[in-house]
Amino acid sequence: MKKNIYRTLNYIIVFFTVILIVNICLFVSCLFDSKVIRKNVVESSNIIKKEGYFYPIQDIFLVTNNNYTDAQIVNELYSIDHNHPFNSYMKARRNYSKKYTKHEIEDVNGDGLTINYIKNRDLEIAGEEYDTINELEYFLKGKIHSSINSGRYWHGYIMVYRPLMIFFNIKQIRLLLLMSYIILFITLIYLIYRRFDIYKAIIFGTSLICSAYFSASYSLESSPVFLIMMISSIIFLLRIDKIKQVGIFMFVVGCLVSIFDYLTVPLITLGMICSLYVLKMIEDKKDWKECFKFVIITSLLWLGGYLSAWIFKWILYDLTIPSKSSMLKVGFTQSFFRVQRVSNTICNGINIWQSISQILYNMPIYILGTLIIIAVLKKFKYNINIHNRYAIVFILISLMPITWYIVLANHTIIHYHFVHRHVMVFMVGTLLATYEVLFDK
Repeated sequence: MKKNIYRTLNYIIVFFTVILIVNICLFVSCLFDSKVIRKNVVESSNIIKKEGYFYPIQDIFLVTNNNYTDAQIVNELYSIDHNHPFNSYMKARRNYSKKYTKHEIEDVNGDGLTINYIKNRDLEIAGEEYDTINELEYFLKGKIHSSINSGRYWHGYIMVYRPLMIFFNIKQIRLLLLMSYIILFITLIYLIYRRFDIYKAIIFGTSLICSAYFSASYSLESSPVFLIMMISSIIFLLRIDKIKQVGIFMFVVGCLVSIFDYLTVPLITLGMICSLYVLKMIEDKKDWKECFKFVIITSLLWLGGYLSAWIFKWILYDLTIPSKSSMLKVGFTQSFFRVQRVSNTICNGINIWQSISQILYNMPIYILGTLIIIAVLKKFKYNINIHNRYAIVFILISLMPITWYIVLANHTIIHYHFVHRHVMVFMVGTLLATYEVLFDK
């Protein structure tokens, strides 16, 4: 009993420590005047406008850049009021300016406030072509007088992107992200090779590549969750033989994903680390049932951190920010919308399965190609062992993104252009399961 109480208190202390550190970092990043970043914001606006709303980067891995959200992020960075830093990052407004803003709109309806509200209300731009890219341009020109509150997200990326925007525009930031991605990729694959073997390194490496890992660096929206996945996996591998409280580690990772991610592909952080630790447990000759139990418990702890951080943001908002409506209520309304708990004609069984089948369309080819490479390196010497129960554990991991797609049906269908990157977990799990059956004695 005392042990359980101590463990619970430990999680509570860790949670509030993470929240405190995050708030301090967000507060500091909002202390300088937005005039300092205006030059790079304007340049970023011009770059985004030239690129367009959506455009394909390459077709092999279904990569489409999402400037819709990147324009919003740049807008939020510039909309920070340094005189009220706490209020600014809690609300994470876009189109906010002390000089031009006349009214602030709270995000309370359906799928959130659409740009149509501003288009119809701000007469200066009435009748003009309008989306978030043009919205950023019009805002910088002082033509928009309605500010939108996006307080249901933490927007933790503000603490990273806003200081970077002092020195770089969006194109240069994307280049820095790509360089970081390359360094992290080489480091992670090397550590997997050194800790396990070349075959595991191939499995993880090809899974990252086939999930359009490097192209994700071109998106301000998707980059944070990939950086968390890579950095946490590297730290985990470096400490894998010494780490004693994997549960707390995954709980913290779940919290950080909730704080930094814009609801893109959060499960990649869970699937990657679970796969790595199960490989260690197999090395240590742990029973497959113990490995299965580990995946279930770890997933629940990660989910606990993820949901706790998100819900606490809504509670903290209601406690500190005067508002006409409860952010807690707004948050749950939006959550029910994302999991298809409100009327929405596009979210039916046929549409969700069509989306999933499209996402998984090329996976058999990538998986088969990877297995052929491994077989060639092993000189076609393999031993089929259908009784290898560890394969069941990796199949469980591979089903994580499928479950996510089904539960968040609305989100899956609307945001197909980036949620497909969750298949990295599917590919890792499937390949490791197949490896256990074909190649492991």
